[in-house]
Amino acid sequence: VLFPGAAQPRPATAAVLRAAGVEVRHVVTYATEPRPAFDQEVADAPTPRVIVVGSPRAAAALARALESAGRVLPADVAFVAPGATTAEDVARRFGGYGAHTTSMGGAALETAVRALLEEDERA
Repeated sequence: VLFPGAAQPRPATAAVLRAAGVEVRHVVTYATEPRPAFDQEVADAPTPRVIVVGSPRAAAALARALESAGRVLPADVAFVAPGATTAEDVARRFGGYGAHTTSMGGAALETAVRALLEEDERA
């Protein structure tokens, strides 16, 4: 099976095929890398109340940037992830914070983020 995809694909798809005895040939179609200025932008950003993380790669880049900057986020910062795979990764990387993980998107995601922000304003 030819499996075109990211330079660092999620392992589940190929693993299922390989477990079934299928020979999988992964061919890299693209690579996603953090921008050189990302670490500094994270270091310079105001303290967030909510962080929406769109992918496991974004979660990894954010974790590296925070560590590189020596930046500690407030313990009650809320993390929101729109998909199940990203939510699992965020929970693993940022579980010590007030991580909210969700598989919602669109209007439901907007509603959840607004509720977290309003909750913070009431506190």
